[in-house]
Amino acid sequence: LRGNKMENEFNKKRIEKLIKEVFLDSNIDSYEKLTGGLVHLNFKVKIKNPEKEIVVRISKLKYKQRITKNNLAMKYLRENNLPTPRIFLERVYYRKFITIMEFVEGENGEDVYNESDESVRIKILENFGKTLSEIHGLRIPNFWNHEKHEIKNRKQWGFWTRERIEKYLKFVKTNLPQYYSFLERELHEF
Repeated sequence: LRGNKMENEFNKKRIEKLIKEVFLDSNIDSYEKLTGGLVHLNFKVKIKNPEKEIVVRISKLKYKQRITKNNLAMKYLRENNLPTPRIFLERVYYRKFITIMEFVEGENGEDVYNESDESVRIKILENFGKTLSEIHGLRIPNFWNHEKHEIKNRKQWGFWTRERIEKYLKFVKTNLPQYYSFLERELHEF
């Protein structure tokens, strides 16, 4: 993982060594950089033995704490049967923080939303609302500590949830006014 620019930091030999810690007899068949990712680079990696597609996420070390918490959240959601990629490995490697996870086939939700007609957008928002409801129905995880405040009990969790929903609705009212009434109804129960 050398070089000053992160986009040149997929070192096949080193990454393959890490992957072998999880998939012992594997070899990298191919890899490609995925789009997106503000804090890290994501690579879709095809391996052999077993035949599998995984994601290798390469992050600057200064973001280790944030990414570790994000990975904890992903593991927690997965344990509670919410659709989340499985984390296979995470650790510091050559002054970078590396996460190896399951690759999940799909499309960028924002792109699909922007390119869809109103009926598809409503379905996307309904599914988003249902998933958000499931997340907020979970027990507060022990590791949860918001960047600005710590959530210690269900009452604080409820307050924090309502506060976030108010912010989301304010954003929608300003930027997507045609969906405000629908979302307000859907999120009213919180």
